[in-house]
Order: sequence, then C-alpha cells, then structure tokens
Amino acid sequence: MPPTSATIDRQILVIYRAQESAANAPLPAPFRARLFKDHAIAALSLVRLKPPKPRLMPSLITTQPEHIAHQIAVQWTHNGDTRAGWYVLRRDTTARSVVLGGSIFPGKLNHGRFHVHEQDARFRITCDSDDDQSHVRVDAFAADFLPKEAIFATVEEATTFLQPATSTYTSATPKGELEGMEIVPKSWPIRAMALWEATSSVFEHAFAIDSLAVDCAMLLRNVEYEWTTTTLNESQRAAL
Repeated sequence: MPPTSATIDRQILVIYRAQESAANAPLPAPFRARLFKDHAIAALSLVRLKPPKPRLMPSLITTQPEHIAHQIAVQWTHNGDTRAGWYVLRRDTTARSVVLGGSIFPGKLNHGRFHVHEQDARFRITCDSDDDQSHVRVDAFAADFLPKEAIFATVEEATTFLQPATSTYTSATPKGELEGMEIVPKSWPIRAMALWEATSSVFEHAFAIDSLAVDCAMLLRNVEYEWTTTTLNESQRAAL
C-alpha cells in the first residue's frame, strides 16, 4: 500500500515513568525498554484524526475518529543501529469501520465509547471499551511549562526523546508477525500541559503496583504526517 497522508487534529500524550523491569515484562523480542534518566517511559496517546487519504485511493473515512493507544517507549538494534519507537499494548477507537482493523491501520483496534469535552485550553476525555477491559480518564489543560517534578525538564528535552520514535509496533499475529507503521511528521508543534487527572485500567493491570507513575502531559495540534505499514516476521525478529 502506498504512503498514507493524514492530519492529527489533536494529540495528547500522557507520559508515565516506569521501572525498567516492569516495562520490559510485556515486550516481545526484539524490543527493550528505552530509558530516560534511568526510567522507562510509557504513554497514553489520545488522538483525534482528520480523515486519512491514501495517495492512490479516495478517503474511506469521513468522520474524525478518536483513538487511544497504551504504549511503551522501546528500542532495538537493526543492522548495528539502535532504533527508537513504541510498542502498543492496546488500542481503542470510536471507529467501527472494518478498514480500521485492516490494511490502513495495523493491529487490532477495540471499539470504545468516548466522551470528549474541549473548552478553551481544557480537555476532558473518557473512554470505556465495549469489552470492559479498558477504562481511561484524562483531564488536562494547556500550559506554558511542564511541572517541576516532571521527568523532562523542558518541552525541548521531551521533544529530543519523543520525536525520533517514528516506528510503532503492535502485538504479534498468529503467524508470529509484529504489525507496525512508520510515521514521518512534517512538523512537531508540541506544548506543555498540566494534568488534573489521568487514569488507565490497562496500565494498572499491565504494571505491578508502585512500578508506574503518571508524570506529565503534552499537546500537539494540526500535525501533518505520512505513514506506511510494515511487519516484522519471526525470522526478522530473531535476526535483530
């Protein structure tokens, strides 16, 4: 499939800091937790997309679906080089279209009931999945600075860590493949947020008690990008 272009209307990244061993536990080979200041990094990525437009086909999605990804920052070695990306534990979406589980967006997407309230610079988002396995609550507002206790001292420091992570992979298929996407943003207009609330039942079940803590949040608006889908089969994974 040719590259797909789309625009992120709004993305909120809720950053968690985690113990390295706890972050490594759910990761398949060849991934390992990517560290910052001796902590692993996990994130809730709350995204509202404008309709994607594959270059050689008309847009099949006319609404603006909401998505939530529970992901862990990872790295792996490929041809002697260290690559950076994300491993997705779970995705939830408002979209019911079968396209969203197939060749355009890789991996399994679970349907959920989203409630989104945006007023001025404040964002309140909840998601409850149909299968009752994912419950998310986020209440945040745009700010000028990250909190003093955040793992990233500045937005610029956060950008240095986050922006190179252009590859995202999700759980293996029955054939042992990891499905992924390579993302190339045209810009990175990120700003700080302040958090009033951030909870995730997925992270609460995936990480041991006291091994994960909410850290900070950041906001991106109107990010144009292109992506292509990719896979890592069992032999490729074994060779990395």
